[in-house]
Amino acid sequence: AVASGTSFATPIISGAAALVKQKHPSFTAAQVRSALINTASQDVTVDDTGAPVAPQWIGAGKLDANAAMNDAITISPATLSFGVLTSGSLPKTQQLQISNTGLNTVTLSLAVAAANQGSAAVTLDQRTLSLGPGASGAVTALSGSPSSPGSYSGAVTIQGAGASLRVPYLYTVSDGTPKTLRSLDGPFSILGAPGQSAGSVAFKLVDQFGLPVSGAAISWGATNGGVIGKADNVTNAYGVATADLTPGSQPGLYSFTAAAPNRLRY
Repeated sequence: AVASGTSFATPIISGAAALVKQKHPSFTAAQVRSALINTASQDVTVDDTGAPVAPQWIGAGKLDANAAMNDAITISPATLSFGVLTSGSLPKTQQLQISNTGLNTVTLSLAVAAANQGSAAVTLDQRTLSLGPGASGAVTALSGSPSSPGSYSGAVTIQGAGASLRVPYLYTVSDGTPKTLRSLDGPFSILGAPGQSAGSVAFKLVDQFGLPVSGAAISWGATNGGVIGKADNVTNAYGVATADLTPGSQPGLYSFTAAAPNRLRY
């Protein structure tokens, strides 16, 4: 059977987590999470339209409860997020702590499988790791440098001792050029008493990849005697600017606008 939805997925994942905890009573919550994420199967490769899927759409993959339950290699963090970067902030490092919870020494082989082609590969400071029972080791991952603006994803693969694990990664590089001014309140109309605050509105300025553009000038406007207060003149680190709206002293229709560079207006 095929079904979808978080309300359907959540209890199934919770049941798998219970199985992992039952098999490994000493596992921490982070280790249970690693077992679920890093053993996920890769048999879903396209979406409903036939287009290839990457971690932005599929996450780590599809739950494999049996593999998760029998997993003895845990990884912290279970996923790698380098965040929103600029070309000037590349490269950026993240460290993976890999632990052997089993009773035997394991030798692991590490590699990178990029979902994007081009100059945005993630590299590792080592490709093999030998861990005794109960031992842990660190591997440093380095985001690509230099990278053109865009979204880059893939997985660090870890093989050995019967284990086949994947740590999905993602980083994005902004071009810093305003492309869209979005209302965070959706298409809206506000009811308010004349001369009294009708509440606040928030807008987000993003580039062509949907990444926030910070430090961009925002100008506000009002008609018919409406008043804009506490207005942000530039977008914050998340590309957001807010303002309070107050209708004029007489009943009527009032319009408020926000404008950004590149002739963007809402």
